[in-house]
Amino acid sequence: MAWKQKGKRLEIIGVDLDKWGLLTYQKNHAGQGIRADIRYLPFRNKPFFDLIFGGVPCQGFSSINIKARQKGYDPRNDLIFVFANIIRKLQPTYFIFENVPGLLSWEKGSWFRRLLHHFYQSGYGYEWRLINAVHYGVPQDRKRIIVLGWLNCLERATFPTPQNYCPNWERCLECGPHILMEKIRDYPDIKQYRKM
Repeated sequence: MAWKQKGKRLEIIGVDLDKWGLLTYQKNHAGQGIRADIRYLPFRNKPFFDLIFGGVPCQGFSSINIKARQKGYDPRNDLIFVFANIIRKLQPTYFIFENVPGLLSWEKGSWFRRLLHHFYQSGYGYEWRLINAVHYGVPQDRKRIIVLGWLNCLERATFPTPQNYCPNWERCLECGPHILMEKIRDYPDIKQYRKM
């Protein structure tokens, strides 16, 4: 949305291995969706992208997923480095990476440091933050690591200023903009839509 507001041409291509994830993506975005395993996508001709956004599966890093933490290794965790490799190959102008806060402490933080090193080695400056979506107008307590990256020869990317920030929002009854019903009150009744 922000990309459109800045007057940029927007062509969205989404990649998901999960059939239902891709169907949801296609319902919400006008862009092209590809059902594929991102690890095996051939990049024969190097397309040009202004922005690549990546949100790889987070279950293996999630502090809520006790079973995954006890097992110690989830092969989906390697997809953070697949994302870094795609950035290295395609050299977009900017990238955004997101994942759960548990990535910061996974293997004592070594995986996250390795990921940042991959971005640096690929010629990118970056800044990362742990943010909460509720501070950006989303009616949900959703903490995420966000990494903004830019080619070193370009102007640095910056995080937007949080909207309606209240440090005590979890206990604050005055934080009206973040109440779910206020955000969705004008939505049509879901019963009028057929099932996917």
